[in-house]
Amino acid sequence: MDPKGYPYLEGIAFSAKSDHVIEAITQTPNKDVPMNLSYAQLIIHNVGEEYNYTEIDSCDFAGMYKVVEFSPRLWQLFSEQAL
Repeated sequence: MDPKGYPYLEGIAFSAKSDHVIEAITQTPNKDVPMNLSYAQLIIHNVGEEYNYTEIDSCDFAGMYKVVEFSPRLWQLFSEQAL
C-alpha cells in the first residue's frame, strides 16, 4: 500500500462479518469512513485495461463503491457496488 494512504485508515478498525460484509469501527464518532476510503491511494485500480481519469466511463474502481459522478481533483460521488 502507498504510505500516503495510512493517515486515511488511522483510527479505523476493520473486521470481516461475512464473505461479503466488513465492519468498520472508528475511534472518533462521526468519522466519514466512505470519504476516507475514497482517497486515491486506497482505491483498488483495474490496470488490466487502459483507462484515464477524464471520463467516468473510462474509470474502473473495483471495490465496495461505484463511481457515479466525478470531477477530476474536485469531487467524487459514489454508490454502493452490488456484490
